[in-house]
Amino acid sequence: MGEIFLAKHGLSGFEKLCVIKKVITEKADRAKANRFLDEAKVVLRLSHSALVTTFDAGDVRGEFYIAMELVEGKDLREVWNRCVRTRQRILLDVALPGMSGADLLKRLRAEPATSAVPVVMLTGLEPPAGVHPDGILRKPFAPQDVRDTVLDWLGAAS
Repeated sequence: MGEIFLAKHGLSGFEKLCVIKKVITEKADRAKANRFLDEAKVVLRLSHSALVTTFDAGDVRGEFYIAMELVEGKDLREVWNRCVRTRQRILLDVALPGMSGADLLKRLRAEPATSAVPVVMLTGLEPPAGVHPDGILRKPFAPQDVRDTVLDWLGAAS
């Protein structure tokens, strides 16, 4: 479980907006904290134009954080609603914060407005019993796997 905060980074007058991601301590067990720290170690070493820049990571009074570049994007609720309206495919990770992707898919299928929206799930495991996505993209996956999946979607849509 994590929390996201908007912050400023840099000297006064030269600040850049950034995002602080931290583990919610009351919901974190040692395994979650270790995964978070592993993520921090990896992202601090990565540098690529397709990735957000990570400025810092660490521990302040027992709370772990990662500070990264803010990338302005689209409002997720608007994108979601457009997918539902137009019945565009939704890519849904099984591991979501707050609610599992499997539980979210069950809720989507139970609602008349979203029951027919195609959903492809990202997972490293078998989907739980009773969960029936329209497709599965297995983790870990290569960029080619994503490309092939999208091309399959486009072929099915035409």
